[in-house]
Amino acid sequence: MIEQVKKYQSLGLHLYPLSPNTKIPFKGSNGFNDATNDLQQLLKWWTDTPGANVGLYLKPNRLIVVDIDRHEKATDGIENMKLIWNRFEPFPPTYTEKTPRNGIHFFFKLPSDVVIDQQQNAFSSLLGKGKTGIDIITHGIPIAPTATAGGAYTALDDKSIEQVAIAPKWLIQALQGKPQPVNYPEQANSGIKKYTGVFLDEFVKGAESGSRNEWIMRMTSKMLAVGADLETIYTLLLIANEHFLSQPLPLQEINATFKSRVKKHTRGGS
Repeated sequence: MIEQVKKYQSLGLHLYPLSPNTKIPFKGSNGFNDATNDLQQLLKWWTDTPGANVGLYLKPNRLIVVDIDRHEKATDGIENMKLIWNRFEPFPPTYTEKTPRNGIHFFFKLPSDVVIDQQQNAFSSLLGKGKTGIDIITHGIPIAPTATAGGAYTALDDKSIEQVAIAPKWLIQALQGKPQPVNYPEQANSGIKKYTGVFLDEFVKGAESGSRNEWIMRMTSKMLAVGADLETIYTLLLIANEHFLSQPLPLQEINATFKSRVKKHTRGGS
């Protein structure tokens, strides 16, 4: 844990300790208001309490987190986020973490002239729902390798905190209450959606739990048919599994389906 704290400190991040096995700041502390980038103070905290979890104070580095939860059956933040992506566009690749309760944290950096307030149930007006399962965090947040009784915060896609993308313009506008739908030039100019457009729409739409394996098989076949590299196909399947399926499949199922379709394709099957 100390080595990870030292790495975060070297990147200019401001940290504060959380009680072991929890997301709660130390008793008697000021939480993220105590956050610092001072190495000696950080080393003291984690030397005194080696099992302390790590909190990240976002504001000094102009970071925000889109926190997508699945805490309630009636409020699935993943499904609601898909609706937002379908209206605008998916998030660009950025540092992302899986939370102990199967949620997702997308990290973004704000441009210097942009201010975003912390929000609960973000995109409520766009979705026409009181609860969306999507929060915008702008203050303090647990960060990997923080672990609780329910599990650990884990980085996805082998990315590091150094790979945080600038928040897309549409996201900033939506959070400021003035969303502007993305203009799709190809469709606007021709009025005809090409094969690639149809495929991408289907890809981002994802699949429900009962049809996930069939969806993975179909997407693999389509990408093989247009000559995509195997590494590209496999990478996209992993991204889809985390972000576009109602519930991620075990990695072994993804691997088995992928290998089966590649084998069939190379033999000349459909």
